[in-house]
Amino acid sequence: AGILLNTDIEIFKDPNVRFGFAHSLNLQKVIDTLLRGDYERENTVFSGYPGYTNEDIVARGFDLKKADEYFKAAGWDHRGPDGIRVKDGQRFSVNLPYGQSNLAERLVLLKEEAKKAGVEINLQQVDDSAFFKNLLEKKHQVAYLSLTTDFRPEYWSLFHSENAHKPNTNNFANVDDPELDKLIDEYRFGTEEEQ
Repeated sequence: AGILLNTDIEIFKDPNVRFGFAHSLNLQKVIDTLLRGDYERENTVFSGYPGYTNEDIVARGFDLKKADEYFKAAGWDHRGPDGIRVKDGQRFSVNLPYGQSNLAERLVLLKEEAKKAGVEINLQQVDDSAFFKNLLEKKHQVAYLSLTTDFRPEYWSLFHSENAHKPNTNNFANVDDPELDKLIDEYRFGTEEEQ
């Protein structure tokens, strides 16, 4: 499970904003308090695959100082009277739809913690079918989504540019990177585990 950012919307086109947003999410507090430590935060979407997981990658933790640095680098250095960041008259406000009602408590905690970084998250509970339709049509800004796993990591559907910027694909973040595509294709069509 994780938070997905739609990189096609204007606010998330800047990598500094994406990094700042990541440091604004206190996922560990959700795990430690609401989930009583029964969950574990993974570093990547495909952690836990022996032989496939890059152990050098570390997830961006909740860090208000780092969030502030990234936001300032992206020009989001002012805050309005309510503490939410403002740039060119636009508030840093994003919508986060979710389908399952049991997620509400977790998302409310994330929302409240994100305010400390100057980020406003508007939670929108919708029915499951409307939620998934919104994702498939790439109309979301931010989404909380849980996926199942497979025998080995499968990168093509989630991260290949062939699946970006168009509806009815699983590249919900609209990742579009030719260098990454090349690596995904090498992995996808490799015939040996080492490849």
